[in-house]
Amino acid sequence: EDGSKQEQINFVQDISNLEYDLTSLINKVKSNELQKVAFTSGYGEKSIYSDYSTLRGVLANDYDDSTVSLEKPTQDLSQYKLLVIADPSDKYSKETLNNIKEYIKNGGNVLYLVSTIDVNTQIPSATVPKVERGQLFKDYGLTVNTDLVYDIKSNSPVTINTGTRMVLFPYPFWARVIRNKDSTLQNLPETIIVPWANSLNITNNKWKILYATSQFGASQTENYDISPQQKFNNSNLSSLPVAALLETGSGGKLVVIADANVFSNEFASNLQSNMLLGLSLIENLAQGKNFSEIRAKNLLQTQFALTSESQKMSVKYFSFAISLMLLGILGAT
Repeated sequence: EDGSKQEQINFVQDISNLEYDLTSLINKVKSNELQKVAFTSGYGEKSIYSDYSTLRGVLANDYDDSTVSLEKPTQDLSQYKLLVIADPSDKYSKETLNNIKEYIKNGGNVLYLVSTIDVNTQIPSATVPKVERGQLFKDYGLTVNTDLVYDIKSNSPVTINTGTRMVLFPYPFWARVIRNKDSTLQNLPETIIVPWANSLNITNNKWKILYATSQFGASQTENYDISPQQKFNNSNLSSLPVAALLETGSGGKLVVIADANVFSNEFASNLQSNMLLGLSLIENLAQGKNFSEIRAKNLLQTQFALTSESQKMSVKYFSFAISLMLLGILGAT
């Protein structure tokens, strides 16, 4: 009645998220409006409502999230604190590119998720798309290579049904990449799983690597084969970057992750580190309140509270046929 802003606290049935919920509600009361985060559309991008709906589920209460079509080159992007550009499959028009550059020039923040190789888990196969991808920030000194990154030491193993028994295989294409400790971004997980990622080609030293493979990384650049039973080339191994940050002169931040699957429903639902990365990046880029550490703590403490160390290595969800069967992602924490 006095015009003050109020938020309702529902009956508490699960206290695991109580700290986060209370902190979030206090922030809503203190803030006049939520920061606007837009997922772009119009050029075949992945959707926040389908492909990334799991991530959206944990963002919806703290951000004004929506989609914005880039097909209209006169679209006003200045109202958005962050643009998430998720794996466009069509080539941007010159006008659209100029609109994005103008947004960046005016201090806008961009999270660019891209995969330069199409992986079909039903056949299975990996092919180069007809429209070249990963070139959005070419003028800023970064492109995404057309390759498939693997790490022969730091990766997520998978179980394979041979028809007679279950066999555990390392799967180097699900690389467990390592955070660069020099990163200025807060609350990023130490490691994440990047399925079928690509490597970055960085020509501007102002870009700072966020995540890279271990020193046992390499990539396929032709004759792509995603089978876990192949003999991986272990010559010329080195650390390969898969995610990087550029702080622009206008006060904005650009982040590139060379893997559009990293926040997809299949992986975000079962990999707490990947979900934490999504939350942390959006908070850092949208300059929202730093709640991701609280949410992540709850996720990590409750998700595996009653499991043994060996059980923690298995998260059953994702599967596809290779004449054999990959039955799950392992090593999720």
